[in-house]
Amino acid sequence: DYEYNFDVMCKKAGKGYGIKKLLKYLDIPIEETMCFGDYINDYSMFKECDITVAMGNSIPKLKKLADYTTLTNDEDGVASFLEDNLL
Repeated sequence: DYEYNFDVMCKKAGKGYGIKKLLKYLDIPIEETMCFGDYINDYSMFKECDITVAMGNSIPKLKKLADYTTLTNDEDGVASFLEDNLL
């Protein structure tokens, strides 16, 4: 774990902005979206998706924002969540 994180990017370069543009381009309603994340750089993405899933190794701030929490990255959390909830 890192005590500090520092990302420098263009305002429009965040994951949330990218998802918002992609959904508009592909004409996909937000109600048909799901995203997975584990760190502060996923915060904007969580604001743009309908169903949000924090990984088990996520930072506490993201877990609070998430609709669900799954296993860690090392435990194949994304696959586990999809198998349990979509298949």
